[in-house]
Amino acid sequence: MIQSPSPDWIIKTFSPRSLRLCGKSYWEDQLLGFGPLGKILILLGVFIVLIGVLLLIGEKIPWVGRLPGDILVRKKNFTFYFPITTSIIISIILTLLFALFRK
Repeated sequence: MIQSPSPDWIIKTFSPRSLRLCGKSYWEDQLLGFGPLGKILILLGVFIVLIGVLLLIGEKIPWVGRLPGDILVRKKNFTFYFPITTSIIISIILTLLFALFRK
């Protein structure tokens, strides 16, 4: 016949003293696990602020969106604009920035 574990075994196994990991309690270790998430949220916030600043300043830079190679088609009731050259230049700049800050 199989005996169930005694309540003393459960208390000893899950007591705060037995749940210590590397000098920290189990709960402290769980709370410290949010550090990477906080860093990601801060970087996301900085990225959003930078996009906002670029949108504010972008109107004052005359050549952005008007480079040779940007496609603009105007008809009577229709306008199509595809800034392909501007997109390529922005992509190259972002690739270089991400390569510099990768490590």
